[in-house]
Amino acid sequence: MKILLGSALVMGLSGDMTPPEPDEVMRLPEAVIEQIDEKVYRSSNNPDRRLDLLARLMFSGNGLGFSYIVEPTRDAAGAYAAGSGNCLSFTLLFLAMADHVGLRATPREVQVPISWRRDGDSLYESGHVNVLVETGTRRAVVDFEPDPIQSRRLSTTRRAQRISRERVLAHFYNNRAAELLAAGHAEIARQWSDIALELAPEFSAALNNRGVIESRLGAFDKARHYYDLALAVDADNANTLFNLYELFRRNDRHAEAEDTLDRLEGLRSRDPYLHWSLARRFEDLGEPTRAERLYRRAIGLRDDEPLFHAGLARVAEALGDRERAERSLARAMALSRDTPGAELRWDDTLLALKAGLTDR
Repeated sequence: MKILLGSALVMGLSGDMTPPEPDEVMRLPEAVIEQIDEKVYRSSNNPDRRLDLLARLMFSGNGLGFSYIVEPTRDAAGAYAAGSGNCLSFTLLFLAMADHVGLRATPREVQVPISWRRDGDSLYESGHVNVLVETGTRRAVVDFEPDPIQSRRLSTTRRAQRISRERVLAHFYNNRAAELLAAGHAEIARQWSDIALELAPEFSAALNNRGVIESRLGAFDKARHYYDLALAVDADNANTLFNLYELFRRNDRHAEAEDTLDRLEGLRSRDPYLHWSLARRFEDLGEPTRAERLYRRAIGLRDDEPLFHAGLARVAEALGDRERAERSLARAMALSRDTPGAELRWDDTLLALKAGLTDR
């Protein structure tokens, strides 16, 4: 599940961008049906045994050898052809295979610690889905997560909710809409979003993402409509509130933007990147004290992100606390060096502070 905050996932696109019909998303190609029939269906009539054989087929080297990749989100046939996918692609493929061998399988949404990926100036939040299989004598969770320890936790967690096939398909269309939007295809993304919302009209992530699509297309009233619908489902959804704030700000709706910002600041969110985003906005507004409080919240939730410490360095400098600014900057630079792929994008304020440190 991808939830957009400000901007979206960047990815390469290939193939047809036209959304398929929902009944095509989990359709298995003949090649995989032949493997399932040979290695699972005709090997045993016992549901427990079929479950074990199906899981082995998914992961073993002489089966599909399925491996993890974050993007793009693929349908069942695409995941089989590539031999890889994210947790949603895996879920779609496994559900289709389980259906074929007569297993009772149910998709589940799993509440996981907030996980953000940053790509340049873009952020997106990732959720998680897995599959519950019930055989009558056995209740098993099939989970696709590359970290085995995390996978075990996700499989046994009680923070999971069964969802309908319509809802898991809505996840698929919503993910693809986000990916297409990020690649610059907003009008096509809207088509995928239409299907997601037809399948699950109260899917708050899809409503939020549709608001981002409409905002990107310059449709203020439509964007606000979808954000309002998302908030009607989840009144304290920080992602939607932040996107609504940005919509008001870009359209010079200053009073509404300020009200939304106050509402955001009052959230006791466990999302460090939300606090970081708000802190940056308060910096832009010339309110370093409010920004400092939010940077500290972000650091309290995630201490290893160099951007958070760089922000704290900037506001400490603005508040005249040179010693704390130096400490925060040193921490940010150390984290940037030690974290593969981490890059600090020094703005003018931070460059000036860095130069000041060098000259002392």
